[in-house]
Amino acid sequence: MKLSRQLVVIQSVIIALLVIGYAWLSLLNIRQLTIQELVNQSNTSVQYLVAPIQQAVIEGNEAAYKSKIDTYYDSGNYSRISLFGNDDLMPRLYERNDLDQTAQVPIWFIKLFPVDPIIGKKEIYQGLDRLAYLEVQIHPFAFYQFVWKQFVDIIVVTVFVALVAWALGFALINIVLQPIIAVKRQAAAVTNKHYPQITKHSGIAEFEQLIEVHNTMTNQVKALFSQQQKQLDSLKESLYHEASSGLPNREYFQLTLSDFLNRKNERLMGGLVMIHLHDITKLRHEESFSAYQEVVEYVIKVVERVTGMGKNAPLFQLNEQDFALLLLHQGTSEILEYSKLIVRQLEDCEALNQLGGCYLGASEILEQDTPQSITTRTDEALKHAKKADKRFYMDKSSGESNSNALFKSKEELIHAINKARIEFFVQPVVDPVSNEKLFTELYTKLSVDEVTLSLPQLLILAEKYEVTENLDKKILLEVQKHFQLGALNGKISINVSAFSFHSVAFQTWLFAWLSEEPDVAKSIIMEFDEIDLAHTTQAREISYKLANNGVELAIDHFGRGSSSLSRFSDMKLHWLKIDSRYIQKDLTNTNRDYLKMICELVDKLGVKAIIPNIETDEQVTLAQEVGCAGIQGFKIAKPVSIFEQI
Repeated sequence: MKLSRQLVVIQSVIIALLVIGYAWLSLLNIRQLTIQELVNQSNTSVQYLVAPIQQAVIEGNEAAYKSKIDTYYDSGNYSRISLFGNDDLMPRLYERNDLDQTAQVPIWFIKLFPVDPIIGKKEIYQGLDRLAYLEVQIHPFAFYQFVWKQFVDIIVVTVFVALVAWALGFALINIVLQPIIAVKRQAAAVTNKHYPQITKHSGIAEFEQLIEVHNTMTNQVKALFSQQQKQLDSLKESLYHEASSGLPNREYFQLTLSDFLNRKNERLMGGLVMIHLHDITKLRHEESFSAYQEVVEYVIKVVERVTGMGKNAPLFQLNEQDFALLLLHQGTSEILEYSKLIVRQLEDCEALNQLGGCYLGASEILEQDTPQSITTRTDEALKHAKKADKRFYMDKSSGESNSNALFKSKEELIHAINKARIEFFVQPVVDPVSNEKLFTELYTKLSVDEVTLSLPQLLILAEKYEVTENLDKKILLEVQKHFQLGALNGKISINVSAFSFHSVAFQTWLFAWLSEEPDVAKSIIMEFDEIDLAHTTQAREISYKLANNGVELAIDHFGRGSSSLSRFSDMKLHWLKIDSRYIQKDLTNTNRDYLKMICELVDKLGVKAIIPNIETDEQVTLAQEVGCAGIQGFKIAKPVSIFEQI
């Protein structure tokens, strides 16, 4: 049956009206949001600029405030920065402007979306007397360029969507679509091991034949799958477990991995971790089987303690010295965290350490992975770890979101870090008794292409691609800039990745930078993750070099793993942050005794203990009783943007 001409016209008019209306509303919304962003930028800019020039205006230091205005004007997107005096006629003390710059878009487009001058204003006072008046005007050309690009993109998209919608509407009305949909649903059901028969008839001979063929094929596939399932069940019956550990063996591992990767519609994100016990066969063959068994049982307990080792984290023994851990429902951050914790806790096994310890290789599961490809990549990661004498190494392929991953390569991540916009949030650390501020902790947020990421989110990817030094360098230079502009002052703490110090180039840059900026260095406390620092070579030498440059060191998350103060006793430390789980759990005597013991021990080492995440009066009282040096948390103050303090 053919479509009538009237139906085609009605369908086309409706689609055109809907698409054009959507495009226009989208443009208006983009315009409003962009103008609001420019208004916020102008207000923030004038607030940010007042602080550096206020003292110069008060002192009448013309050269100083002109220099600061020039620096700010040259570094931003401003059409005019004007400083007026306080006389009745408001004389212009100084001005930089470029009001003739054009947006390089069609004139009619500018007339279609007129924008009034966007000006941020701020008065400068000395006491109650107004001394001057500052105006910062934002260039509108950036607005027009952005909205013009959006306008072009929306036109292209709307035309494309209109054509697609018209074509789909035309096809959906056609009766030919019905038998095709039926066959498609049948095929989808077969992939999920359901075998329905198509019972509806189209009345068209060719499609009747197609339906009959598919029904016959479905019955044959059903018989084939049933036979395969019986063979699989029989094979599983014959599978055995390793006698030394009770774990499923290599054969069962291959079956489990194949079954998981072959279920395309049920594929979950996850990863594979290979654990290699170096020279463990010597223990079994040269000493005793029971000694070997003890080490294997220790490995199992560690994996169970870290991952739970259940349905979503099965552990397999591949041979005498290799184990495979399959992590399901886990992303990049969990795979990295679990692997580092396992390595950290296996280092406490004395028998294993005497034989050379263990190595871990990990890889994320990708969309097109086969059992061979995922095991090959993980084996290569394990070989790299052993060759580079690293306890843990993760393959660089992106898998957590696959095609939707924000950064799919090392180069993309470095580019994003270089162009990211950084915003700091501050939270004080105070003495639990006197409530005197000890220092301020900085939390970092980065905006990349309108996407806001916290530092832990970006740090996970930076560790995976081994570019933490790029991220840390970016953040430290931003800290320096804030100090120079007066936005930061006093002692501050900032998280730095211990992995960055694996790079000789980063160490060279850092110590040269600290030497050039001694005032900034003396104001910084560098916080390192306990597990990461424990696996950093030359950690002791680095700690003393930092201390010699005036930088104080802090250990973060102490107690998260199987912590040992002996690992850090020979390092130059100043602060130690106890993991928050000991304060967030029920305040039992065990937790109280642990906290008191840690505070007393580190005090004898000349290190000050901090308890974070304080949220209640009861927790404050506990912190006072155990004798910690400092506390922080929502009970003291919530983190606020640094711009709110200016």
